[in-house]
Amino acid sequence: MYMTLDEDVVLITGGLGTVGGMIIDILLKNGYSVVTTTHDKSKIGKLNKPNLYYLYCDFSDENWVNTVIQWCNNNPHLIIKYLINNVRDKHNLNTKGNITTQQWINEFNLSTIVPYKLTNLFKNTLSSVVNINSIYGLVVPNKNMYQDKKSIPPLHYGVCKSSSLKLTVEMAIRLLDYNISINSLVLGGFYENTPTKISKEYELICPNGKMLTKKDLVEPLLFLLGQTNNSFTGKEITIDGGWTLI
Repeated sequence: MYMTLDEDVVLITGGLGTVGGMIIDILLKNGYSVVTTTHDKSKIGKLNKPNLYYLYCDFSDENWVNTVIQWCNNNPHLIIKYLINNVRDKHNLNTKGNITTQQWINEFNLSTIVPYKLTNLFKNTLSSVVNINSIYGLVVPNKNMYQDKKSIPPLHYGVCKSSSLKLTVEMAIRLLDYNISINSLVLGGFYENTPTKISKEYELICPNGKMLTKKDLVEPLLFLLGQTNNSFTGKEITIDGGWTLI
């Protein structure tokens, strides 16, 4: 017999990356149960914490929706009430020269198609959706910060992140009848896993003189998850120390 859980179950895609790991820690500390996807079977169970569950899913597989449905059928006690679309694949950003057609397709799939399909898949149980985005969906990279041209985020990253912001407002309107709050959380750069040289350049450019930490995520993330009706929907909250204001 399954143990009955409360209704605060969050599905986060890409929960084992830098930002995803911070989000999971925040959610667990605030009483949520969390399901995270991973495309790497070796990472299942990497974080052995109470109320954290793993869903193996390769979003590049055309049958990934069936994989998610099967997992849900096998875990009927976990009702997805909250969705955080956060998945990304940093390997897709390794470019040499021109961006390939497949890299465009892969990036657009993760930033826009996967969130679109997941939101529709769970629309009958969802209360709120948070699409994690980047300041590069709003502005272009500042080349003065990247002395090494290879470290500049590639063009298809920003373009596809921009499409994610458009998806947020479109889905917010189209799913109004489902009483779901669908919003974007736009994030600046984090100190964690950022080379010291780049973080120093970031500090010189950013108006508040610093990068983000996990602490900066807590209040905006919990606020957006707490919007459990469609009165506050289709919005973007930007946490960047004023980066996008200059």
